[in-house]
Parts: sequence; C-alpha cells; structure tokens
Amino acid sequence: MIRNAIWLLVAFAGAVVLALFFQGNHGNVTLTWPPYQIELSSNMLLVLLIIGFLILHLALLLVLRTLGLPQRIRRKREQRRLQRNNRSLQEAVLAHFEGRFERAERLSAAVLAHTPEGNRKDQGAAAALLAALSAHRLGNYARRDDWTRQAVRRGGKNAALMARAEFALEDHQPEKALMAVGQITAGGEQQVAALETALAGYGQAGRWDQVLETVRQLTRRGKLAANEADNLRLSAYRQLLARRAGDAEALNALWKSLSADERKKGMLAAPTMTALAEANATGDARRIGIGLLDEGYDEGVLEAYASLEALPARQRLEQLERWRLRHGEKPRLLEMLGRICASERLWGKAEGYLVDSLLAGDSVSARVALAQLYESVGRPQEAALQFQYAARLSLGERPPLPEPIGAASLPGAAGAGAGSRSGSSPLPPDIPAPRLQGQSAAHTAPLGQGGAPLQASAQEVEAARGTLAQATTPASMSPASGAAPSSAQTSPGSTAQTASASTAQTPAAGTTGTPAASRPSSGATATSSSSTPSTDRKS
Repeated sequence: MIRNAIWLLVAFAGAVVLALFFQGNHGNVTLTWPPYQIELSSNMLLVLLIIGFLILHLALLLVLRTLGLPQRIRRKREQRRLQRNNRSLQEAVLAHFEGRFERAERLSAAVLAHTPEGNRKDQGAAAALLAALSAHRLGNYARRDDWTRQAVRRGGKNAALMARAEFALEDHQPEKALMAVGQITAGGEQQVAALETALAGYGQAGRWDQVLETVRQLTRRGKLAANEADNLRLSAYRQLLARRAGDAEALNALWKSLSADERKKGMLAAPTMTALAEANATGDARRIGIGLLDEGYDEGVLEAYASLEALPARQRLEQLERWRLRHGEKPRLLEMLGRICASERLWGKAEGYLVDSLLAGDSVSARVALAQLYESVGRPQEAALQFQYAARLSLGERPPLPEPIGAASLPGAAGAGAGSRSGSSPLPPDIPAPRLQGQSAAHTAPLGQGGAPLQASAQEVEAARGTLAQATTPASMSPASGAAPSSAQTSPGSTAQTASASTAQTPAAGTTGTPAASRPSSGATATSSSSTPSTDRKS
C-alpha cells in the first residue's frame, strides 16, 4: 500500500515537471526533406519520439515472441511431461510400499518410457531403480538386473551400485556386494552408506577382522551408537577367538592387535581370558584380568578370573579378597568368593559369602548357588526354598532376604556362624576336598561343629554323635554313676564299643523314659558324657 502511494506521488511529480517544461518551451524544429520542409514545435517532436519508441519496442517484442513460440511450446510440453512423470512416480512409490510391486514396476516403466536419455536431472534413474526394487521383490532377478543397468545409463551410477550391493546381501552373495561397494565413488555421505553396507557384507563373508576395522571407522564418524558398536565388536571378536581356539600365541597376537581403548573393555577381555585358559595359557589370562580389575571393576572379567581353575583356589580367593577391599562389597564378587569356597567344600565360608552377596544385591545366580550349596550339605528344604526364591526373582518378584551370617567377615567362625542361624540345620565344618574323596555320605553328614578341618576317623565321628545325643538326655534318665577312664586313655576297641552303645541309645534321647535293657553300663556312660566331647573338639 505504501509502495503504491509512493509511485503515485512520483507520477504526479513527473507530470508537473513535464507540464512546466512544455509550458516554457517555445522552440520550433524544422525538418527539410527536399522538396519538403516540415516545421514542428519542440514539444510535438518530443511526443512523436516517445510514441515512435514505444511502437518500435512493441514491434520488437512481438517479433521476439513469435520467434520463441516453438521453444515455449517445447518447454510447456516438457513441463507437462515432468508433472505427469512426477505423479506416476509418486503413485509407483506408494504402490511399492503398499506391496503392489507389479503396479509399481509398471508405473516406473511408464515413467522411464516417457523420459529421454542423457538428462541427469530427470526421473529416469529414480524410476529405473524403483522398477529394479519392485522386480527384486517379485523375484524376477533378470529383469531386476536390466533395470539396474538402465539406472547406470541414466546417470545414477552410485545409486545403482548401492542397490546392487543391497540385492547381493539379500541373496547372500557378500562378495558381489563388496565388489559393488568398492566401485562406489568415495566422498561425503555416500562413503558412510557404503561403509554400512560393507559392514554387513563383511559379516556375511566371515571377514571378521574387516568387521572390526569397519566398526572403528563408523564409530569415529559417529554413525554407530555405543551399544550397537559394542555388540558388533564383541560378535566379531568372538568369531576371531573361535578361529584361534587352542593357539595361545595366536590369541595373544589377536589381543595385542586391539587398540588401547578396546583392550580396556571388559566384554573383550573376558572371552580372551577364557580362550587363553582353554589354551593352557592361564598366566596370560591372569595377567589380563589383574591388569583390568586393578584399574576398575568389571563383572565379566571377574567371572573369567574366578573360573581359572588352573590357578590354586587359595590364590584366587586371596586375589578376590584384595579386589573386595579395593572395590567394596560387590554382589558378584561376593558370589564368586562363595562359589570358589563351595567348590573347595568350605561350606561355612561359602554360605557366608553367598548370603552377603544376596544382602548386597539380590540375584538369581546367587540364589541358585546358595540352593546348590544347601543340597550339597544335606539341607534339601532350604535348598528347595532358595530355588523357589530364584524363580520368583526371575519373574520380577522380591523374595525375602536371608539374615546376615557374618561368616565372610570372620574366616575362623564359618561353621559356627552358619550353625547359629535360627530355624536351620547346622552346616558341616569347612573340610578340604582331598579329605572327602572316597568317603561315604555318612562321613560327610552335618556334625554341628565349626572351626578346624575334620581329623577324626569314621568310628570316632559316630562316637561323637552318640555322645552328643546322650549329653542332651535329662539327668533323671541318666544311668548310674560310675568312674570311667578319660578319652585320652581310651583304646580304639573301647572307642568302638562306646560308639555302638551311643548309637543304640540315640533313638531314646528325645523321649521321657528309657528302657533299662537299652542303657549301657555306667562306665561307658561316664566315658561318653565327660571325655568324648572334648576329644571331638580337639580333633
């Protein structure tokens, strides 16, 4: 609005200036063209000149438009063709994503038929690629390849090569896919897309070293999420480890080929340690685990170190205890301590560590380990309860936690701490595994005594059980008083007699009365009640 007002003011000002100019102009102009002579005022001459200029300008415009009419007609036709092709191409795209591949290919072919070759800005390449994709979905691979070649002729070389690579990957022909990717012109986003396609091709071809390198390149470019990159890296690395299984030198070379940042990843270190241990290179596996766990806590590396059975259990326990002091009360670390103790039949310490693990962080694996421990020591009811808690925990429920035992913090009181829990049967003492080899279930039954390892023989164990049963008999039901020699002076034969008498007495220990016929002599009773418990404690 303001612009129109300004132009109107300018027009009025020009009219005023012209009026003043013509009003004050009294000159004449004489044109002599023998035998003619024309006299005009200067104002009339100016008007005639302006009119003549306008007529000439309009005549020239008319001539130019007439000469350019064929070109305008061609341009109009091209515009209508482009509009028609655009509509057909849009319909073809929609038909393709709707699953109507035959219609999509037919519409794309129509677009291609109405598009001349040699123009890189037309829809020919796009239509050819869409037709190739539709033919691929229809399973007509010959027609698909023909459409792809037409796309190359229409100026879509890189796009056609990418399409060929994708088709080859879907046909499980990774070498063809990698060949097509190698022909793509490098640069910009095309290079990133080519790397992503090459990554899939390397995976199908089993070229896992190239997978690792491609993952590194895509990670540097920021085109892979951290989790996705870690998963791809771990999958490729596991395959490389499997190819070098049993070869410690090759495994060490593979580990050293990783970058410094990759060697700090526990997800790569843990399978490396396991593979080295299987290749009888436990020292190298131990070195890797200690190097990582001294710098930071990682559960995978911790489990791999705890599973190094070639290392003595004592050495593993001491190392795990050092990491416990450094990293704190980690649930998985405590569970590994408990599992190692259980494998060495250190029942009290194992229970203490596993209970502490549950208190630090409840887990299904710790519940199962505790249940297996209870099965090993003859506590089936508590084992079944822990299995039930593990199942409930896996379903998302929160089962009750056990009461703290303290065996893990008091190494010398493992058996006592376990036996002091209310409502549970006592654990057997911590017995080294070599002492249990070749012994029957009766020899490893719960004794209710903690502390030192078992040193007594089988007969002495049975005698101690009978003695404890007699010690719990009421005073009114005890036999007649009598003197008996001390346990230190008791011969092996008398010990066996005492054991048999105590065994016969055990069923009546919890009753209100005892038949006289089943009672042993006063001497045997005195020996059982006074000397035998002390002998069991010393042993």
